[in-house]
Amino acid sequence: MRKLLLIVSVLSAIQFSHAQDVSFTADVAKFAAKDQAESSLLAANPILFIGSSSFTKWQDVGAYFPDKKILNRAFGGSRLTDQIYFLPEVVLKYQPKKIILYCGENDVAGGANSEVVLDRLQIWFRQVRKNLPDCEIVYLSIKYSPSREKFFPVVREANQKIQAWLAQQPNAKYADITACMQDANGKLRTDIFTKDMLHMNPEGYKLWQKVLAPYL
Repeated sequence: MRKLLLIVSVLSAIQFSHAQDVSFTADVAKFAAKDQAESSLLAANPILFIGSSSFTKWQDVGAYFPDKKILNRAFGGSRLTDQIYFLPEVVLKYQPKKIILYCGENDVAGGANSEVVLDRLQIWFRQVRKNLPDCEIVYLSIKYSPSREKFFPVVREANQKIQAWLAQQPNAKYADITACMQDANGKLRTDIFTKDMLHMNPEGYKLWQKVLAPYL
């Protein structure tokens, strides 16, 4: 019964968020122009980067992995509920061979606890599996952003639950970026963030590059 209530809560959150805010519809619509500009990638069963602004702002991600066919279709501010809602437009139409997902941080900042975050990810994951059974899924752990320090306990719990659950799923990986963002003393580096202390700067993305390379 508790699990059923969580699922109902997630589905209700999806309906509510899109009844209140349609701004993402415009963001997703802009992908059509990108599709034309990147038509060669579409024919190559690309590695698809999706999620929230931490990937949206990684506009030159392809330059970090020049030997890979990478398509970035992340849209800033999105939550896992948005990824579920826009799954046909953002994932299924591209028929990717691999998906790299960074999403969940905005869910936590919006008040979702670790169990809700996991449940939302599970719904998204199962929808992907239903439509793309052979697609490999790599989940990038939720980062610890200095501007959102008050959410660190929930982030920690969510990451732990997601990692444990993904370990039981076939053709799925959990890429942990926690350690690479710390200094020699285990303290979160602030020099790898932009002034808002939320988004990554190029130095931060270089660290992510090293973590993600083995998964691509």
